Amino acid sequence: MVAAAAIAADVSAGIKIDVNAFEYDAATKEAKALTVNHHNHDWESPISFSVSGEVAGATLHLSEEDFDTSDVKASLGKFTKWNIWVKPIDMLTINVGHWDTNLNQESITWGGTKSGIGSQGLTFSLAPAEGFTFDATFAPGYGKAWFRNADTVARENAADAGDDWDTLTDAEKDAYIDDAKSVVEELGLKAQYSADFGTVNAIFDAKNTFKELKFGAGYKNTFDPLTIWVNALFATSDKENEVKDFTNYVRVEAFQEAGLDALTVKAFEAFQFNTKTPDGADTKAKIDLGAKFYLGYKLGESTTAYVKIQDDDFLAENFSMSINPGLEFKVGDCGIDAGIEFTAQENIKVGVPVKFSMNF
Repeated sequence: MVAAAAIAADVSAGIKIDVNAFEYDAATKEAKALTVNHHNHDWESPISFSVSGEVAGATLHLSEEDFDTSDVKASLGKFTKWNIWVKPIDMLTINVGHWDTNLNQESITWGGTKSGIGSQGLTFSLAPAEGFTFDATFAPGYGKAWFRNADTVARENAADAGDDWDTLTDAEKDAYIDDAKSVVEELGLKAQYSADFGTVNAIFDAKNTFKELKFGAGYKNTFDPLTIWVNALFATSDKENEVKDFTNYVRVEAFQEAGLDALTVKAFEAFQFNTKTPDGADTKAKIDLGAKFYLGYKLGESTTAYVKIQDDDFLAENFSMSINPGLEFKVGDCGIDAGIEFTAQENIKVGVPVKFSMNF
C-alpha cells in the first residue's frame, strides 16, 4: 500500500479599479473628471489557481490583458499563464510553461531592471549545493519550436507571404529554401549563489538565433536596516529591423532600501550608455540617467503616507519629472491609494488618481 503524497491547493483573486478624479494636460488643454478603469495584470492580483505537492505542482493565472477575438490563441497567451513543475530528483526542478526571472528588481514601480529573462518554454533548475542554483531556460513561446531548420523556416516564410507550399514549383520552393536559415529562439542562463556575504548572480540571454545577446551580473546584501543591490548589464545586437530601444548598451542599475521604525525610504538609479541606435535612427552614442525615489511613513496599522518621484532621464532634451504624493489606507477589506500626480515639464500635467483594490 502506497501512501498518497500531501497536495496543497490554493485559489486567490483580486479586483482593481482606478478612478482618476481629475486630470489636466496643459499641452492639449484637455481637462477630464471621474474616469473609471478596471485592470488586473498578472503582476498584480490575478485569479490564480495553484496546486503543490512534494515533487510536482502547477499554477494557472488568469489576468486581464487586451483580448483579440480574431486571434484567440495569441490572446490566451496574454490572458493566462500556465506553469507545471516537477522534481524528479532533489537537485533538479523542471518548469514547463511560463517562467520569468531577473538579477534584481526594484520595488518602487517594479519595472526598473532590464535584466529579465522569461517567456514560455522549458526551464531546468539545478540546485547541486547549498546556496547555489543554476537555471537554463529554452523559451520559444507557445506555438513555436525552439529550433527550426531552414526547410521549416522556408515553409513558414511561404505561408507568411500567402503562398501554399504544396502548389509552388520546385524552383519557387528552392528560392524560399535558399533565403531561409535555421532559427534558434531565446536561450537564458542564470547562476546564483547566496552566502553570508550576500547574493551574487549572473545571466546570459540570447535571442533571434544569437543575434541579440545580453550579459549581466548582480550583487545584493542587507546591512540592517539597509538593503542594497546593483546590476551591471551589457547588450549587443546586429538586428537590422527597427526596434524601439537602443540595441547596444552598457547599463548599471542600483537600488537602496532602508526601514527605520515607521519610515521607509527607497531609491533606484539607472545609468545607460547607448552605443548603437535602431536601424535608420541617429547613430550617435547617448547617455541616459534615470532615478526613482520613494518615501513612506506609516501612520497606523493600515495607513501609509508617501511620496514617489520619478525621472526616467535627467539628461533628456525635454525635462519631465513625475511627483506623486499620496495616502494608502483601508476601509474594511478594501485598499485605497489616493494621491495627486504632477508631471513637471514644459507643459505640466496633473491628475488625482484614486485606486481601489480587494483581494480574496
